[in-house]
Amino acid sequence: MSLVKISMGEDYWEAFKLQDEDLEFLYNYLLEIETPLTSQELVDALVVERIRQRKLEIERQRTSGGDLYQPKGTFKEKQKLIFPGWGGGTAMSLASGRVSILRWAISR
Repeated sequence: MSLVKISMGEDYWEAFKLQDEDLEFLYNYLLEIETPLTSQELVDALVVERIRQRKLEIERQRTSGGDLYQPKGTFKEKQKLIFPGWGGGTAMSLASGRVSILRWAISR
């Protein structure tokens, strides 16, 4: 499990407004668990869902610039790659690069 530091702004929850998507989530959640919940339990579920959505958004932004580099992979010339952990020293930072030279495997 990877840890992602998320930021939702200092006033995110104070400025919170219930959206149509939130109502749809709560409706589907109640149908899924088939159990009545208190207001506090619904709020808790919605907060967890909003945080989950924010983490997904951050992950999409992180990896939208290219393909994730894996040493076992093969790559094409000019292919854009994302190198996890190389963009500033933190575990969640990224660096990107572009393939400029291909290395050919020599079989003996």
